[in-house]
Amino acid sequence: MTQNIVAIGSAPSSGSTLLADIIDGQPFYTCGSETSLLTALSQLPQLGKLELCSAFISRDICKRSLYIDWDGLCEYGINPSIFKQLWNQSSCSDDFLDRIIQRYFALRGKPSNSLFFEKTPTNAVFSPDILRLNSVLGFIFIIRNPYYVITSMLKRGYSPYSAAAAWLQCGTVIENIASAGKAITVLKYENIVDNPVTALENISSSLNIIPGWSDKNNILENYLSNPYRKLVSRRTVKTWKRTAYGVIKSANNNISRDAYQIVQNMLNCRLSKHALNLYGFKSAPTLAELMDKYSYTCVTTSDLDPVLAKEPSFQAFSSITFASRRTVSDAKIYLKSLRSRPKLATKIFYARQNFLEVE
Repeated sequence: MTQNIVAIGSAPSSGSTLLADIIDGQPFYTCGSETSLLTALSQLPQLGKLELCSAFISRDICKRSLYIDWDGLCEYGINPSIFKQLWNQSSCSDDFLDRIIQRYFALRGKPSNSLFFEKTPTNAVFSPDILRLNSVLGFIFIIRNPYYVITSMLKRGYSPYSAAAAWLQCGTVIENIASAGKAITVLKYENIVDNPVTALENISSSLNIIPGWSDKNNILENYLSNPYRKLVSRRTVKTWKRTAYGVIKSANNNISRDAYQIVQNMLNCRLSKHALNLYGFKSAPTLAELMDKYSYTCVTTSDLDPVLAKEPSFQAFSSITFASRRTVSDAKIYLKSLRSRPKLATKIFYARQNFLEVE
């Protein structure tokens, strides 16, 4: 089986879309819209059969269920009917992925020996299972300063719990991930925007993959001259204050008071034993320890954006236990999952009830 897939994952609002734009501009690299296809296929051993459309509890703290993004697959020229046809023609999950990728290469006019990059933030929390897929060559994690990640996620409507847990969950996965003989690289968002050429060179060298360009001096030119993702790939997050396509500029500008308060109060927070058991992980670093590892320092109130600092604050976090509440939506998904895969649904659902704990 040919290994021609590189997965990209991160916490939401960490710069994965920018990296995907730059990668897709290279002649021998291709990166399409988010599909959640790798996350779903990686769970087939647990599901036992093709139930990719059935709702079940996700390990991603930001999502209550795992699903395939059909709108994203439309960009690949695949609708549910073609999807089913390709699956019936395939001998295994890896063969199925190869059929989808080769169709996309032909649609895009890319060489058949190109590398395919699948960028879905959820990939990060399913990375141990995704790396077990034979056709996956390696994994790229993106990490960004948590103050800015949480500020952005709160604007996008995520709850304080989800925003806070997402970064810590991603960081903990990176800390524990075993490569299973495959290459892994971790990129900081700040380094990508500061020097995108070096970032792509690091990807090529650390993953031991062929460069997607004939001349590194053309990397940015390739990115600027690629109209595809600008015209076709979806950008539906209304709260993003993006610069014009082709302008690479850091968005680490504003920290909200709520993000500041959340980070300050969860510095000693870590993933709970329930969450570690779900993954089979041993190490549970605190937020402070992860920030120190990536050289992210704590800010002071003087660093807050003067406009965002005047926003109405969420209820004060005097201590962070983040006890997750079972909403009506959670309950409906749980009951549906319970009927189809009771052991898996129960295990994941209860593990997510106490995802974080404080020292």
